[in-house]
Amino acid sequence: MKKKIFSIVLSLCMVVAMMPMASGFAWAEETSSEGSGSTTESTIVGTAVENVTFTHTYDVQRNPAYPAKGGEVKLSGLSKPYTAPSATTTTEGIWKLRKVGTYAYVKSKNQNSAALDSIVGTVATNYGITDKDSMAIHELIKDETHIAYGVVVAYEKDKGRACFIGDALNSSTGYFLSIQAETGSVTMKAGEVASDMTKNLSISLDQTGNLDFGSKDKGYTVDTSEAKAVTISNVGNAETGALNISVSQPDAFELSKTNVGSIAVGGSDSFTVIPKAGLPAGTYNATVTVSGTDLDPQSFTVSFTVNDNSTPITPPTPPVVHTHNYGEPTYVWADDGKTCTATKICKDGSCLSTVEGNTVTESGVITSAVKTPATYTSKGTTTYTATFTDSDFTTQTKDVDDIPQLVYVPVHSHDYSQHIASDRYKKSDATCLSPAVYYVSCICGAKGTATFESGEKGAHNYVDGKCTVCGEISKALAKSELSSDFEAVPTAEAMKVFWGRVEGAEGYDVYVQICGKRFTAKSITNVADGNATETVIKKINGKKIDLNRNYKIFVKAYKLVDGKKVILSRTVIAHSTSVKNAKYTNVKDITVSKNSYDLSVGTTANIVAHSVKADGKKQILGDNHVKEFRYASSNEAVATVSKSGKITALTAGNCEIYVYGINGSREVVEVTVK
Repeated sequence: MKKKIFSIVLSLCMVVAMMPMASGFAWAEETSSEGSGSTTESTIVGTAVENVTFTHTYDVQRNPAYPAKGGEVKLSGLSKPYTAPSATTTTEGIWKLRKVGTYAYVKSKNQNSAALDSIVGTVATNYGITDKDSMAIHELIKDETHIAYGVVVAYEKDKGRACFIGDALNSSTGYFLSIQAETGSVTMKAGEVASDMTKNLSISLDQTGNLDFGSKDKGYTVDTSEAKAVTISNVGNAETGALNISVSQPDAFELSKTNVGSIAVGGSDSFTVIPKAGLPAGTYNATVTVSGTDLDPQSFTVSFTVNDNSTPITPPTPPVVHTHNYGEPTYVWADDGKTCTATKICKDGSCLSTVEGNTVTESGVITSAVKTPATYTSKGTTTYTATFTDSDFTTQTKDVDDIPQLVYVPVHSHDYSQHIASDRYKKSDATCLSPAVYYVSCICGAKGTATFESGEKGAHNYVDGKCTVCGEISKALAKSELSSDFEAVPTAEAMKVFWGRVEGAEGYDVYVQICGKRFTAKSITNVADGNATETVIKKINGKKIDLNRNYKIFVKAYKLVDGKKVILSRTVIAHSTSVKNAKYTNVKDITVSKNSYDLSVGTTANIVAHSVKADGKKQILGDNHVKEFRYASSNEAVATVSKSGKITALTAGNCEIYVYGINGSREVVEVTVK
């Protein structure tokens, strides 16, 4: 009788809320007045938070992970902050938040990441910001070293503390920064004005790099037509406010303006720069900078040269260079022929020893070759050759009698009588079929061709429940196969017993006995067919079955080894009653509240099962026979199940949990652990 198996796929859930998270918007209090009343709104602080030095920073958990506008966020689990994956800081240090620019600007500098994109996307969703590219990004810095990019979601200026969400761990790490030490947990309020989170003040100049005014001779004049115009454009999404224009060398260069008024979005303004007249001879370099409040300054460089047109100075006459006149080289060999040094000396009497190159030496590159091999009566000779890179030095050779005289050694006859089980002589490792195999050896250490076995047989190499060496299936797989269709079903005249076929089995022993009595040899019905999956029991203990009684049944699968039965697996014990029993009935089916579970490693789940009675007016057998439900796992390395039906996920993988009723009726629950 085949049972329907429901497939249950369980996927691993990652609990984002349990992870520390972080990012980079900062908030301050701004007061505005309209009419006779006034209101206070939380807005982005921009550069205000950049002026704060935080002496204490913690890695925190946030609840909620991302606050909504004006919502509170609780920061707990204060601990040493992460500075890199799997690394925490051991000192407090100096911590700062620096505004980098908009998210679009960060991406253009190849500084964005999947984690930062997730942070910006979530904050934009919570604040209803459709253009997340316009959101401001801050950089968290410790002791002038980069830690993370992200968003500041809360800032209390009067208390000197902020909440920052950053991408330090390629996730969403939460940081709590404070000017003083904190313990326990902290609750902060997020900002309420979403539009201020995306305020982006930005300008550009049509002049970048270096603006070169060329050169003029000393005593020059300057015409106003030589002035260079520079255009300032507002490329942000808000008015720039007043802008300042400065030059680092005001004594050398002149600006037409030192400040301009606020420029509207998409608007522009301009100024000119020109070198001053009458500058002394020399080269002049300076930097022109345009700056304003809460925006990144823009700059370029200017250069100008004034030539000295006075009488040139005649350079000194260079000294006469001495040309060496070297004599014949000399060569010095080492006695062993391993080194050779060549030397040449200038023979010109006017060449003093202080003149560079008076004496030149070079160590030759040595190679060797056998000139005369050694014999049993005399040494052999090696010829050593020295070559040089200096063209005045020629190749030199030296013969050295350094090859030892040959020594007569009698011929050894090997005796391969040793049986040494070591890796030196191992031919093959042990398997489930045989111990390790070794080569025989001689006392001199030589290895023979004959082999011998030593040690114990190895373990089976199970892959998907089957040994890749001998083909034997594992006990876990045999149990799963045998129990897959196990059930005891009474009929009007007999008891039918069903089971699943076990690969490699040569037969099955079916045990049937009256409840309350011990199983004996007479309780066994042998089915000597490895392919059989059912049998009909008409006699128990040699007597015709009494269908008014209650019975207990289980099945063993076996194979024959040297004429003896080796048990491969066995089922649970099922208890069954007759259809004629006036009080009791059998379990018709087992149902479960869930047919599948997705579990992460270390988590648990409880199976809720229900017995469907064959006759709803009768009782099923009570606990004095067996528990109403029994449970088993097909792979206890992946997940285990307790007597009460509690699943515990251990390692990633898939397995089946079997739920057995009193009479062997079964339901299957699929479990996936990730």
